[in-house]
Amino acid sequence: MAATTNDPQDRDQLIEALAAEEHGRWGDWQGYQHSRGKPEEYHERDGEVRTGLLIRADDWQHWERLIATPYAELPPYSQQSDRDQVKRYWPIWVNYVTDWLIDAGLDDAAQDWQREMEWPEGNEEGVL
Repeated sequence: MAATTNDPQDRDQLIEALAAEEHGRWGDWQGYQHSRGKPEEYHERDGEVRTGLLIRADDWQHWERLIATPYAELPPYSQQSDRDQVKRYWPIWVNYVTDWLIDAGLDDAAQDWQREMEWPEGNEEGVL
């Protein structure tokens, strides 16, 4: 069976599937950052003119606070944002472990695992 992005068959394919998802997550974040920033020219010491992205001070302060805050101490909306990111990776992990259990001859355990690991029904946002 040929592996798809969400159906890796071995460690290397799992790494590649997770890396592809991470690249998508990073691209979304960078797109958001770019939409919040403002291109601005600045001068290097050598006289070279470059363009950088100016981030608003209130955005910078907000993100600095979030960076310094342990997950358990984040406000609920920030914890939810992190769960939303986990949801992107979740099917890759669940499928990989399910296939591994099936390959090990543990079909019942694979079915139990898959059922236990389903994202909560009617809870697409993943709120716990």
